[in-house]
Amino acid sequence: MNPLYDLYVIESALLSGEVDDAVNLISRNRKKYGHVEKQEGMSELKGHMRVLNGIMDALENNLAIDGFRELMTNNYVYRTEDGNMENFVNAFSYMVYYSIDRYNIRYPEYDGKRCGDL
Repeated sequence: MNPLYDLYVIESALLSGEVDDAVNLISRNRKKYGHVEKQEGMSELKGHMRVLNGIMDALENNLAIDGFRELMTNNYVYRTEDGNMENFVNAFSYMVYYSIDRYNIRYPEYDGKRCGDL
C-alpha cells in the first residue's frame, strides 16, 4: 500500500472528470482497510483512511475546504519528494475543490461536463 500513490490517482481521476474512478478507489480502500480503526498501532494507515473519508465528505459536499485542509494536516502521513507538508496539503486540497467546482460535483450527482461548457 502506498498512500501517496492513492492520492495521486484520486487527484488525476478528479481532474479529468472521472469521479466514479476516484470513488471506486476510495471504496476499495475502505473495504480493504476499514478494520484498522479498531486495532492498535497502524497510525499511518489510520491517518490515510481518515483523509480518504474526508475526500468522500468533500465530494458529497459535507466538508468545506478549510475543514479538509485541517483534516489532512492532522492526519498527514505522506512522504513527498520535497518533504513540505504545507505545500502538498494546499496543492492537493486546491485540486480536489477545483475539480468539485469545475465538474459541479455533489456526489452521487454530477454532470460530467465542465461548468460553462455547452
